[in-house]
Amino acid sequence: MKKRFRFMTSLLVITLVLTMMQSIAFGYNSPYPGVSIDVPGFPNELGLGESFTFTPIVIDSDTEKDLTANIVYEAQDIKGVTLTDSNGKRIQNGDCAYEPRDKSFKAPITVTRTSRGECWFDLCAYDTTEEYTGLISLKSFELKMLPKAKNTITVKAKKVTVKYSKLRKSSQKIAAKKAFTVSKAEGKVSYKKIGGNKKITVAKNGTITLKKGLKKGTYSLKVKIKASGNDAYKSSSKNITVKIKIK
Repeated sequence: MKKRFRFMTSLLVITLVLTMMQSIAFGYNSPYPGVSIDVPGFPNELGLGESFTFTPIVIDSDTEKDLTANIVYEAQDIKGVTLTDSNGKRIQNGDCAYEPRDKSFKAPITVTRTSRGECWFDLCAYDTTEEYTGLISLKSFELKMLPKAKNTITVKAKKVTVKYSKLRKSSQKIAAKKAFTVSKAEGKVSYKKIGGNKKITVAKNGTITLKKGLKKGTYSLKVKIKASGNDAYKSSSKNITVKIKIK
C-alpha cells in the first residue's frame, strides 16, 4: 500500500493523495482502491521553515477495526522537506517495496519545509499483523511555526549635500539610495522619520524632502529603517542618523 503526498506552492489547497497498491506482504493479488483526502485548515502553502505533524488512522474497510497501532511507514523521493519520526529522528529515503525494510518508522510524522521550490515525498504504510487495510483517514493534524531567524538587515548613512541656491527656489527631494545604504534586508524595506527639523520629511519609500526656505547649515535627520521579514526571518528595524548639509 502506497500513500503519496505532494504539495506545491502553486496549488490553492494541499491535497494528500494516498495511492494503495498490490501488497505481497499482505497476501493480496488485486490492487487496493485509491483514496484522496483534503486536509481541513491547512494553509494555501507551507512556508519555508514551517512544519506540521500528523498521524494517519488505518481502518480495516471490512471490519472497521482500527489498525493504526500496528502500522509502520517508509518514505522515498523526499524533496524540499525533512521528515522526522515519533522519536525525533530524521527519516531517510527507503525504497517503498512491498514489505517494510530496515528504514521503517512509526507515526506521528513531522514534515518541515526546507525549500521554496517544489516539495513532496512518498509514504508507504505497512500492517505488521498482515491484516487488510482498505481505508486511510487522518487522525490528528497540527500546524506549527518554527522559530524564525534574526533579520540580517544592515544600514549605513551617506553624506548628503544640497545647494542652497536650489532650495531657495523650490523644495528638494533626495532619493533613499543617495542617503542610505541598506543591505541584507529580508522582506520589504520601509522608512520612518523619528527626529529632525520639521521642514525635513521622509516618505515610506525613503525619499527625503527638504522644504523650500530651509536655511544654510548642517541638519541631523533620524530615521527608522525596517525590514518586514518573511516566512524564514523575523522583522527588524535599525535607527540611523543622516547628516544633511545645505551650503
